[in-house]
Amino acid sequence: MNLSNALHYTAGYKYRTSETFWVFTNYRPEIEIRSGRITLTREGLLIVGAGYSSDGPSGPTLNSGSLMMNATGFHDPVYELLRKGAMEGNTRIMQPVKERLGIVKGVYAISNEEQQCLARVPASHEALRLEADRFLIDLLLSHGMWRWRAMWIYQALRSFGAASARDRRKAHVTLRRVL
Repeated sequence: MNLSNALHYTAGYKYRTSETFWVFTNYRPEIEIRSGRITLTREGLLIVGAGYSSDGPSGPTLNSGSLMMNATGFHDPVYELLRKGAMEGNTRIMQPVKERLGIVKGVYAISNEEQQCLARVPASHEALRLEADRFLIDLLLSHGMWRWRAMWIYQALRSFGAASARDRRKAHVTLRRVL
């Protein structure tokens, strides 16, 4: 019998997309980013290909349809790109001119000067993560999520999400016993 000596796998995934999902974001990379089943175009289109694996929404939360769709189809892929360092140093954040939906009125509003600065300077890792968290909340609110629940999710992301955007998942190896 022929067999590999080891199985290499990453723990923690429980959802897999069966069709391609896409969303236009506020990210503008200088060059198109491709990583596995994730593509982020220069125009800000995030494409998550069929077969993308995700652990879904983290923490003690009800995995409702809108949260599942936006966590697996937007937030998890962006955090994966952040973990891999694919966006840092070459991605700008384009803020909308009007005030965002926002949990707290005005929390997303920025001045014209700030908007022009954001358009010219590649964003830091933390700014990219902050945008991912804010954009997720905008998506959830636009899908009808209650504001109190969105606020709870946003606060949890800001308090506990940094490690998920920084740390790489631990790769496991199971060795075959040789007789």
